[in-house]
Amino acid sequence: MNVRRLLKGLGLLAGLAALSAGISAASWPDDRPSADRPMCEVAREWVISREGNLPTTLAQFERYPMTYRKAIYNELSLEVRAQLWQAHIAHILDTKAGLSSGQESLLRSAASQLPEILKADDATMSSWDINIAEHFSRSDAREIFGTLGAMNATGELESLRAEGIQVDAESAFEAAGSLANATCECSASGTNYCWFTYCNYNGACEPAPSGCGNWWGQACDGKCGGERPVQ
Repeated sequence: MNVRRLLKGLGLLAGLAALSAGISAASWPDDRPSADRPMCEVAREWVISREGNLPTTLAQFERYPMTYRKAIYNELSLEVRAQLWQAHIAHILDTKAGLSSGQESLLRSAASQLPEILKADDATMSSWDINIAEHFSRSDAREIFGTLGAMNATGELESLRAEGIQVDAESAFEAAGSLANATCECSASGTNYCWFTYCNYNGACEPAPSGCGNWWGQACDGKCGGERPVQ
């Protein structure tokens, strides 16, 4: 056996293995977001990568997890946002059992006033907040006015992953509410839609100017949990 040729071959294999390891290590951060990156940042980057090719119907929109929906929503025109809300309200009217005549009337009135509602001033939005609270329970209001589309993503897991959606990473990240860069999930300054608790801001999340409260028009500036905030 030619020892020199054998050693040369082994050296080549070792070099290829090292190169492969280097490539894998270099590409890992792009494949999976690290724990110190907010999912809202990951979602924004995904939206930018789509170069305007974003969902414009409710069926397409609600395929995605909520963090991605809000990133998508921020890039949509006012007209498309209004169309999504109108489709959402129409679905509620068609499928939600037990709506009173007053509730149905408010929903139809809301649908007819879009997109004007989405660009209303603070006084008009406050009036809507009061009207909604008078007609709906907190859980129903959250479902209808604080959520756009289905409560959970309707897209198939493998299909979402194939599009580059970080489904598992989002679930793991948002469950860790104590992380310093966690995304703010509720409106401490607006309508409280937390389950069985309150929305508080303590500097431990990354705020966003919109995406929470009624019509997603209120700032996301808090995390659910804790006592009623001091007014």
